[in-house]
Order: sequence, then structure tokens, then C-alpha cells
Amino acid sequence: MKVLIVADTLLTGGAEWFLLRQYKYLQDSGHTLHLFVTRPDHVDKRMLENFPSVQYISSPSALVRFTAYADRVIQKLFKRDFLLNTLNKFYIRFALAKLRPDVIHSHLFQADYKVFLANRKNPVRHIITVHGDYIELIKKNKTIYFSRIRQVLNAVDSIVFISAAHQEVLMNFIPSVNQKLVKIYNGYPLKKLPPTPLHEGFYFGMIARGKQEKGWEEAIKAFLKLNNPDSRLLLYGEGIYLDQLARKYKDTRIIFKGFTNDPLIA
Repeated sequence: MKVLIVADTLLTGGAEWFLLRQYKYLQDSGHTLHLFVTRPDHVDKRMLENFPSVQYISSPSALVRFTAYADRVIQKLFKRDFLLNTLNKFYIRFALAKLRPDVIHSHLFQADYKVFLANRKNPVRHIITVHGDYIELIKKNKTIYFSRIRQVLNAVDSIVFISAAHQEVLMNFIPSVNQKLVKIYNGYPLKKLPPTPLHEGFYFGMIARGKQEKGWEEAIKAFLKLNNPDSRLLLYGEGIYLDQLARKYKDTRIIFKGFTNDPLIA
């Protein structure tokens, strides 16, 4: 089977790790894989270090950067954006004509919508995985996006969800999508044992984007309430917000580890 995976970015995040592992798993299973990235200006090369077989195609990076800037101006003036979607629609449509995939699997709402636009004339079977972005937009009542979300969810052939909470939100938003829903846990296979701990205490860990809404400070406060001198809290992530937390919380049991592309042995 020939599969085209479409991603919005390749920055540090659960959706990106999910699709990279998906690419590798399907490739090792004998399928032909291609990856299209709609924002090649948002690619962290460290993400690909453990996936040497992964290659991606995209719209021209310079043109994407210019179009994204123009969209930001248009958004401020007219409360809408369309240039980047139009650009990627053209290049995704070209990729579909050239590669002729049997199925498209896209990740994250921005990528899903661009595929929806490109795939309307001669549709290829389209599967999406719903990550936290859909759920956040729906729960925060971002009505400006609801029309696009409905268009995507109604058009696709299957919808992968990775938690029961996601399923509940989707079912309440559009009950008719129930028959399209498929659960795939966002797990991580353990192929080798981690190194021997530095001490006998209990390790807690968290890895996510370095954004406040992920709950970093809540995790720190919960850990401090334990008041256990032999425990450690290992935090994997990077960014301005985590730098601020590192300056705020000086407890030596809380260890800010920074970026990792191999969280199970880090």
C-alpha cells in the first residue's frame, strides 16, 4: 500500500512523534511511505535524528514563509486567512497526482483542512488523527473554526482518536461521526531498558510542548505537595515558559532536562 502522511509541522510535540513512529512502523511493515509537511519553515531537524529513513516533501520554504507573513497581515485586516491554504492545496494536489497514494493520513487540524481542500475533486481515501488541537478549539468555543472542523470531519473516511476524552468531545460536537471513529492509543514501545537510576527514590516524568496549557506548573506543584526527599521530577521540554519555571522553582529534586528525542532512555 502507498501512504501519504501529511503533517503541519515537525516541531516537538505528541502529534509529530506519533506520525514519525507511524511512518517508520508502516515502512518497516512493507508499505511505501511519503511525508508532506505544510510548514517546512517549522521543522526541527532534531526530531528526525532517530528516524533516518524519513524524508519529506513540501511547498518551497521561502514561499511558505512569505505566504504565512501575508496571511498574518490579512488576518489582522480582514479576520480571515487563505493564502497559505491555497498554496499548500496546489502542492498537495500536485503530490497526489504524482505519487498516487492509496490513502492519505494527516495530522493536526491545519494539515487536515489543507488536505480537505486539495482532495475534493478526485478524492483519495483520507484518514485523520485527532490530536489536542481539535479538542482545544471545540472546548474553548472557537466558533471561527467550527465550519472548517465540520467540513473536515464530515468529509474524511476515518477519524483516529487517542483518548476517551477526545471521543466524548467529538461525539458531542458531531454525533454523526461515531461510525468513523477508531481508537489508537498514543503509546510508546519500550525496546530496551532505561539506565539504572541514580538513586532508590521514585521518578516522576513529564514530556510535552513547552506551553503553559500543558500543565507544567500544576505537575510541579503536585510533586512539591508530596514532600518526599527521595523522589525526583524530570521535565523534558524547552521554551521560554519552561525557562521561567526553572528560575521560579529551585528545588534540586525538580530537574529540567530540556529537549529529548528518546524520552524512554533519557
